[in-house]
Amino acid sequence: MEARKTVQTYPKADIQLWGKGYRITADSEEFQRYVPKDSTQPKNLEKKLQTFLWGSLLEPLYSLREKEIADQRCVLFDASDLMSVSFAKTEDRHRRPSLLLTTCTVGIDWRNPLLGSITARAVALSSRLATTYAETLRGNPELVGKQLRDNSFLASRSFDLTEENPDQAIEWAHVISAVRKWSGITGISTPRLVALGANVVFGTQYEAERIKQQLALDGFFDVRHREIKTLSDRLNPWEPEPEPPVESSAAPPTYPPSADFRWIAEGLQQVANSVDRLADVATEILDRLTREKHRR
Repeated sequence: MEARKTVQTYPKADIQLWGKGYRITADSEEFQRYVPKDSTQPKNLEKKLQTFLWGSLLEPLYSLREKEIADQRCVLFDASDLMSVSFAKTEDRHRRPSLLLTTCTVGIDWRNPLLGSITARAVALSSRLATTYAETLRGNPELVGKQLRDNSFLASRSFDLTEENPDQAIEWAHVISAVRKWSGITGISTPRLVALGANVVFGTQYEAERIKQQLALDGFFDVRHREIKTLSDRLNPWEPEPEPPVESSAAPPTYPPSADFRWIAEGLQQVANSVDRLADVATEILDRLTREKHRR
């Protein structure tokens, strides 16, 4: 009989879409959130994007080629979520270079052994959708603008990660394993996206030290040794969790309840007394027979 193949299931992820050229959540056509339109929907990590000064953050990205932008990676963390951030190049209605951003946010459990794979799928989803939507919004089509304003551009911003092919650019299982060891990590990214809120960078110590001169950076991921090396005292190793007590599978020994055995002793004494009496009777009979024999 052929063994059934186990299929892992993954959580759903919520996406955000940001761009320039439409008036959706701001009274201008500057860089803003398109999806979700409702300001009450974004989660904690998603809300951080609303505080950025996008002009200074986006400006260095305009000079990158499409492949270079597609290679950028940024994953932000908190206690219960992770969020992958991806960019793609597009154009506005005047054919001027523009950028589109997507995020993919997933609720997580840091003890989940599949967390590396979940991260890889979240990164793949945000990257794929950034590229797809950059083409859809290229030139700022009026129909797309109407759909965004009507909140009908997406039927749902929730996507299933189960069928998503994991990101292959980075070994996320090793990265997450390293991140788990440190308290104080807010995110990890390639150098170009550190300003989004990551405090650990992919790269060498030399690159990290240069970035630290301008941005708050606390460590770097050493690809060769697959570990995070600190640059400040804001990162501290987690205290190892105490090992749970080993549960024995053997049942504890049971003992019979205490009992009064005096009645047994008394019974044995009675038997012994009876045997003694029988012995006396036998001796007496034997004596009588002996006397009768002598008389004859």
